[in-house]
Amino acid sequence: MDILKAIPSRDMREYVRQNNYIFTDMQKAVIIYHSLLPSEEKTDMLQELKDEITDDELKPQLSQYLTYAEKAKRVFADNSQKNYVYKVIFTVEDYNKKTGFYDEYEDIHEGCFLRLEDAVRYAMHINNTAENKSLFRIEKNPLFDNVSDFNDIYAENPIAVAYYNETGKMMDLDEYEIPENEQYHEDSSNFTYKYVEMPNPFELGDIVEYMSPYHKAKKIHIVNTSQEVWMEYRERIERTQDKAGWDFSDVALTESVLCDNGIFSHCHENPMYMQRVELPDTDPRKVLIEVAADTIRGKSSLDWLQYYTVEYLYTRKR
Repeated sequence: MDILKAIPSRDMREYVRQNNYIFTDMQKAVIIYHSLLPSEEKTDMLQELKDEITDDELKPQLSQYLTYAEKAKRVFADNSQKNYVYKVIFTVEDYNKKTGFYDEYEDIHEGCFLRLEDAVRYAMHINNTAENKSLFRIEKNPLFDNVSDFNDIYAENPIAVAYYNETGKMMDLDEYEIPENEQYHEDSSNFTYKYVEMPNPFELGDIVEYMSPYHKAKKIHIVNTSQEVWMEYRERIERTQDKAGWDFSDVALTESVLCDNGIFSHCHENPMYMQRVELPDTDPRKVLIEVAADTIRGKSSLDWLQYYTVEYLYTRKR
């Protein structure tokens, strides 16, 4: 199995290759499950992993999840009684030619269908005729009886939502039709939300882009965690793992993100979703982000950071 294709980060893949990093079976399962691959590719890789391993703890977890994932897709696609409508919603993002990135996004409702395949086909027709293809989702909504207004024929709260990439491949599925006692929940006790060690190729002050399965927009972050702090953090987790209830969300670096108002916000992100990026000279954020990165590394001053923050805000107003 080529586990590298499940790692979104170009830098992490290269780090793994250069250091001959060997993943455990549990690490592989966690990485595949949280990858940005289409859901069918994820389940194929998890099935392949299940067939290869003899781990008495992981193997039944994989079997249980794969059975549920197949059932969830089957239930989502079933509208044989015509009690539901599939609503197509595009996430339209504006491409900024100066920066080379996607900026703002908004949801646009495009149509309702009784068959899932018709909804997907229509969404792809819209994408294939658009200048820039968009991500989209399909919501499954219950139909109301005896209504006269078309806008009120379906309930606003969906009972299931499927997320698709711009090529029409399903990326994720939130399925609420299945009874609660039969639902499969992400949990730190199984591979779906378990804490595992993750290779980290990033240094303090690295400028990176964060990749999301739900938006084409890649947010620009500055890494605030040095390798020394990262190692101390990992060691602390390993010492207290059984007591503290660490989970997948704890596999994260601290980072700074530039907001439109010139303020840097604080966030925590997994290194598998990040890769180094060089901003183009036409990007109005470039100088401020580079000065902020140098300040984090201790190579610049708060005076310069303040000066370029004012410059950035001035260019935003023009």
